[in-house]
Amino acid sequence: MELRIHQEEALDAIKKNNEGIIHLPTGTGKTNIEAAAISRNINNSFEHNEIPVFVVMGPRIILCNQLYNVIKQTLFDDKKDCHYLIVHSGRTIDNVKRMWTTSMPFRQLKSTTSIKEIISEYEKAKNEKVPLIIFSTYDSSERIVDAGIPIYMTLCDEAQYLVSEEFNWISKENEQNSIKQFNSDRKYYFTATLKETFSDKGIGMNNNDLFGPIIYEKTPLEMIIAGEMLRPRLHFVDIENKNDEKIFNKIDIDVNAIKDAFIKHRMMCNNGAKLLIVTGGSEDLNKYVIHPKMQKFLSLRDNLKIFDISSAYHPRINGNEVSREKFLFELRNMDEKDDAIIFHIDILSEGIDVPGITGIMPMNMMTTGKFLQTLGRASRLQKDDRTNLYSGVLKYYELDDFKKPYAWIIIPSYGVIGNDLTEKIRSTIEALRETGFDASEDVCITYNNGKTDKLPINGINVIDVKAKKLFDIFVNIEHEIEEKQIADKIEIEDFRLKERIYNMSDDELLKF
Repeated sequence: MELRIHQEEALDAIKKNNEGIIHLPTGTGKTNIEAAAISRNINNSFEHNEIPVFVVMGPRIILCNQLYNVIKQTLFDDKKDCHYLIVHSGRTIDNVKRMWTTSMPFRQLKSTTSIKEIISEYEKAKNEKVPLIIFSTYDSSERIVDAGIPIYMTLCDEAQYLVSEEFNWISKENEQNSIKQFNSDRKYYFTATLKETFSDKGIGMNNNDLFGPIIYEKTPLEMIIAGEMLRPRLHFVDIENKNDEKIFNKIDIDVNAIKDAFIKHRMMCNNGAKLLIVTGGSEDLNKYVIHPKMQKFLSLRDNLKIFDISSAYHPRINGNEVSREKFLFELRNMDEKDDAIIFHIDILSEGIDVPGITGIMPMNMMTTGKFLQTLGRASRLQKDDRTNLYSGVLKYYELDDFKKPYAWIIIPSYGVIGNDLTEKIRSTIEALRETGFDASEDVCITYNNGKTDKLPINGINVIDVKAKKLFDIFVNIEHEIEEKQIADKIEIEDFRLKERIYNMSDDELLKF
């Protein structure tokens, strides 16, 4: 596997540190770093352990299964003979393409939460003198601890989940008052969204005693310039219901907005549009999917598929229940020209690699972390663009030559620019600050009369009253955020100065 510059730099940081945080934006290949970290440490690990054990953890079964398939494929390609174990309550399908040899024989994969079976699989690996690679959810990680097997390296994916009373014990080690301990010779925390607490002695990721220091990080803007992810662009879809149309409730309004927004988003895409809709809950999700207007919309568009997934309902494609494996397979293997509307709550937000998503449309306000995780689904490069960027044929700023130049954020405007829309704009701008987002260049508006214009908002504000009002709101909010950042910085520096003066001796004060 050929790694990118930032991935090699992250691996170098892992080599130099026994513990720490790798902070990289979504879609920049954290799983490849995890796979390479295991591959490159297998030989060295035998010096520390009779049989090295590597543990890869994540918050969800669906993510753990993806990590398993990607990492196992990498280790197989690197000719690393390993024994694998799944520790969670679900089922795992082995999708690794391989040809077994005498040096790398077939090994039966077991999925379990039984302490006895974990110990048995460890003994099996020890007898065969091969490393044991365990993939586990955070929920099931206690079973590994109870099995009492020595762990050489632990890789925590979506590590922001450890900032909770439920899982924080995983990041603690050798604390006398801790009932549970997840001990590991080396431990690394991968995240796109640092979750910090006010105090650096709390349970947040700014507590070095729990998580170690940040050993490697890159901002979204740095990764955009490096050609590793797409820049975001806001698309305001101006939606006003027709006077003769009967609207009974919020779901009716939302369904109209989703349909209209998808049509107008499709006009902005060079290939098929694949719009990820984030709903507020399972009940709303189900109402959107089964709504007669949504079903009619599906029947009238030959090239459209509607996917939906939540913890309350079986995964569905065009309303038909399917297994999670088939759901993900169909989602990942759509043609570039295919259109799709994908409904979810948060299952697809974190770590799930679904190429081709062109935009996101949050139906409710989201936390900054959840918003950025969701945006990461659309920030992934189109495969031909990636090839051209890596070869130098394409530059990150040559957007007209991209097949997929932007990660679109769709915000519907229901004919009124009120407090709710203004607050949504504010939270979105704050979340996008580290991407180099500029309202004058990165906001477009589509009119309710069907006209679609790819011009940035400042290019049309002269002739459109609503666009001008939106533009003014964006500029004012950007100025407010910048002023607040400056004020916060001054307050912090002032506090540090006072603290430094308070701790000075009399002689130091005289010299100050």
